[in-house]
Amino acid sequence: MNKDEYCGNTVFFINAKMDSGNLICQDKYKIKDLDFSINYSNMSKFLSIEGAKIVLKAIESIKAKSLKFSKLKESFSEQDHENATYSQKIDKTSYNADFELSADEFINRIKAYAMDPGYFCYFRKKRLKIYEAEICNYNENKNYPFVKEILKNIGIVITLKDADILVKEVQYEGGKKMSSWQFNIGMRIEIGERFESNI
Repeated sequence: MNKDEYCGNTVFFINAKMDSGNLICQDKYKIKDLDFSINYSNMSKFLSIEGAKIVLKAIESIKAKSLKFSKLKESFSEQDHENATYSQKIDKTSYNADFELSADEFINRIKAYAMDPGYFCYFRKKRLKIYEAEICNYNENKNYPFVKEILKNIGIVITLKDADILVKEVQYEGGKKMSSWQFNIGMRIEIGERFESNI
């Protein structure tokens, strides 16, 4: 959601304050280099696999010190507490699509909540989770969010206030995850139909 450039894993000592112990080792990765359609779930899976590797690196770093535990902690670097940040609180309302956001922010919310719990709106009075979308073009729309175009074998284009976005993957209430093109075939969506934040 914050458009961070990097993600990563850190192994550190536990102390009385939250996430503030001395650093044993750290890996970081440029997000745009990981996967074209990277989202929270993909990133979490990737980092969990890499996390197993960094634990081994941490063990080797500790072994190489050959110090008693009482002196071990102080032999590693302190964190830069001046630059520590906290995540905003996320609750159930956070997953509810906000169509007043800019297109960039809207896409970032989809990526942040996909695949679980999913960023959702309502279509024909039922919940619709949006798992993947991308910006088609930037332009001002007076009427949004409604179906602007249906691209054969590709998906549904909907309007936001500052752009048109291509919705690519969805899950309708009671159904399974599918491409928005498949969703369109089943629902026979019409141009001009609206998406809603709430019912």
